Amino acid sequence: MIIDPNRIEKELSDLMAKASPAEARASLLNLVVFTGEGRAEQANALLDSVLGKRAARVIHIKRGNAEESSVSVSARCYLDAGKRSVCLQEVIIENGRDGAGADPSTWAPMLVRDIPVSVVWLDRVVGTDFAPLLDVADTVILDSEASLRTGEPERELFGALHTLGSSVTICDFSWRRVLLLCEITAETFDTPMLLERVDDVDSVSLTGAPRAFALLYTGWFASRLRWQPARPRGIETEHDSAGWLLESASGRPIRMTHRKPAPLSAEAEVRIEFDGHDDVRVRLVSGGCAEVAGGCDETVRVLELPSDGAILLAEIDGAHRDHIYAETVACIDSFTELRYSIG
Repeated sequence: MIIDPNRIEKELSDLMAKASPAEARASLLNLVVFTGEGRAEQANALLDSVLGKRAARVIHIKRGNAEESSVSVSARCYLDAGKRSVCLQEVIIENGRDGAGADPSTWAPMLVRDIPVSVVWLDRVVGTDFAPLLDVADTVILDSEASLRTGEPERELFGALHTLGSSVTICDFSWRRVLLLCEITAETFDTPMLLERVDDVDSVSLTGAPRAFALLYTGWFASRLRWQPARPRGIETEHDSAGWLLESASGRPIRMTHRKPAPLSAEAEVRIEFDGHDDVRVRLVSGGCAEVAGGCDETVRVLELPSDGAILLAEIDGAHRDHIYAETVACIDSFTELRYSIG
């Protein structure tokens, strides 16, 4: 497949003139979207969230079944508050079996120069060579939970994310959702009585919630307290449960478990135990609330989980390297192989 960037630019200009006779805002963002099998609905929802809100050049690379890759163009415009057109210019590439459509040498010449490039990766992570993207992408945006749902093994997935995060800024939709629970947990411990008991924690369990959400939460907890993997005790035997044995800097054993994975729309509960008896509980309930019980206090907190579209808009407006995410993924990478039998 041979693509003439000049011809593509002319076609986009002609489409823009028809879609927006009034003056249109210049593209402020390059958005490259890779969509794999079964991810088209998520990709379309993300693009709809940008439409009318950000002026962007979108290069949408879809995995196809044709022998040869192909390309088409489109433009969609909406008026902003100032009555100026906000346009989404879209170059749609069907990546055929020749692989030419996904090659950066094919699509990189169509990027708008001197503005950021965000790559939304809605395809397989494990086994993918991201090196060709690293000279182009400022940020890679992905969804670890969707990767697990499509069958990617968690140990290999978080190992790949650990490696990728050392070379480029990553935004993980799943991480942005779990951050709210992390913040509530940290604030719950921000009392003199509970701060004194941090070193007495001997188990953290999460019932409900998707697997990536649970892994990221337990990884965050362990990384913040500098817990390290301990030797494994057997192999996980229950298909709907996972457990890990870690230890504190003083060698104190800590058991972390996830039971009964479920969608975030269902209820979930975190239980943090001290010396095997008294505990802190955070219960996520329907309606966007979290019930917190710990120490002498019981409170209700608002827990409004952001949509993928809201996360994407926030990321493209202010991309930054999240060192806590990087440390969390590194911690998960170190302990996902060390499961024990849950009884």
